[in-house]
Amino acid sequence: MKRRAWLGNRDSVFEIAKSFMKPAVREEMFRKMLIRVREGKATYSSQASAAWCREVAKSVEGFCDAMNSDLWRESLAVADCIRDTGNAKLSALDVDLGGGGHYPLLYFFVRYLRPKVVVETGVAAGFSTAAILTAIKANGVGHLYSSEFVYFRLKNPEKYVGYIVDDELKSNWTLFLEGDRRNIPKILAAVDRVDLLHYDSDKSYSGRRIALKLLTPRLSKGAPVVMDDVQDNLFFRDHVERHDLNASVFEFWGKYLGMYYA
Repeated sequence: MKRRAWLGNRDSVFEIAKSFMKPAVREEMFRKMLIRVREGKATYSSQASAAWCREVAKSVEGFCDAMNSDLWRESLAVADCIRDTGNAKLSALDVDLGGGGHYPLLYFFVRYLRPKVVVETGVAAGFSTAAILTAIKANGVGHLYSSEFVYFRLKNPEKYVGYIVDDELKSNWTLFLEGDRRNIPKILAAVDRVDLLHYDSDKSYSGRRIALKLLTPRLSKGAPVVMDDVQDNLFFRDHVERHDLNASVFEFWGKYLGMYYA
């Protein structure tokens, strides 16, 4: 039976201790623990957020089909291939690296808008990453910058980040592995603007707020911002209401995704 990447055992305790010796990892570990203590699930009600999501959610199929029905069919077909090949690669592992974001939608947006600079936070096994990079390759233009914080409970955790991404796609990919607080400034130092943002990393209220505070000034006009798991807390609702943004919420795989244009 596969064990999830974060479950404790003697091996994972050893790897945590080893990772703790690295200053960047130690700082991020402390920050995550502090957020859990400070915020918790009760601080920003997941129940209230989920209720709001259910009320406003719309069909992603209808949304994309109205924009370009042929491209949406292409997106679904490519996503099926990514899912099948990705699951085949992961089946050989003894850990569960978690699922991906709404990678059919991400492929669709990259193909439709042909962005030159895409930024994503959160990579995990790499389903969303593979979709974005596949679309970039099909477009013949674009580069993806990714921010991740590795599963520090695993031995050699870096090798699992983007595990399913084919080597032939990686020439258009730059990956940073020290957590958003360190990675995002490095990404912004390398780019003039961000044409599409996919946020799927720190799901805490403060984590989302800090990341968007850094990234929003660099967003191109009209750049899509896609945020996963908006049902976890009220950040997305508060953010779009505070800034009077025309947002969409989509249900997928029992969760909710939020999207707006900068």
